[in-house]
This record gives sequence, structure tokens and C-alpha cells, in this order.
Amino acid sequence: MRGELLNFWMKPDCSFEVLPEVARMKGVEQPPQFHPEGDVWTHTLLLLGQLEAGCPLTLAWGGLLA
Repeated sequence: MRGELLNFWMKPDCSFEVLPEVARMKGVEQPPQFHPEGDVWTHTLLLLGQLEAGCPLTLAWGGLLA
């Protein structure tokens, strides 16, 4: 669910002005031997999707921005 919300939020009219750093994750490829999931955006969504509900907000922000 969190990943779906982030995908919705990442539409150009929603977030590019607020967090352009995050918007730039889309399409940034990673070495397939280390990250077969593809680009940085997909990797980030997978990471955020693994967080437990109610996890500290600082952990979620760290996963998004690190």
C-alpha cells in the first residue's frame, strides 16, 4: 500500500516541485548483479514496502532519501 501511495504521489503534478531529488530516482539504472529489480525508484519502493506499519517516521524518511 505504501508503494502505491508513493507512486500516486510521484505523479508530476504532485511532487516534482516538493521533492525533486526523489522524482529523479525514476529511470536511474543500477548494476543488475547487485540490484536486479532495476532502477533506484523501484528499489526504493521495494524497501519502503518492507517497512512495518507504524515504523518510526525517521526510518521511512531515511529509506526514501538515503
